[in-house]
Amino acid sequence: MSDEEMVKAVKLLAKYEGLFAEPTGAASVAGFIKAHRAGIVGKDYSAVAIITGTGLKTILAFKSVLAHSKIVGRDSSELKRAIDEN
Repeated sequence: MSDEEMVKAVKLLAKYEGLFAEPTGAASVAGFIKAHRAGIVGKDYSAVAIITGTGLKTILAFKSVLAHSKIVGRDSSELKRAIDEN
């Protein structure tokens, strides 16, 4: 499995499940996607993906993605402003 496939899985988990996994933690999802595309796993299959690590452990791996993100501090008024702006 490539690093790119794992990072894509991280992005899918963030977008659709609200989870921030580290790339190797998302390997189970990346593997499931790869197996589905190869025809090993059908559309009717159900699976449980174990996410083994938080993306906060490998924050530098997401440097290019985070460069486009708004960083919000610990002050709750900052968070409220960020939410109101979006």
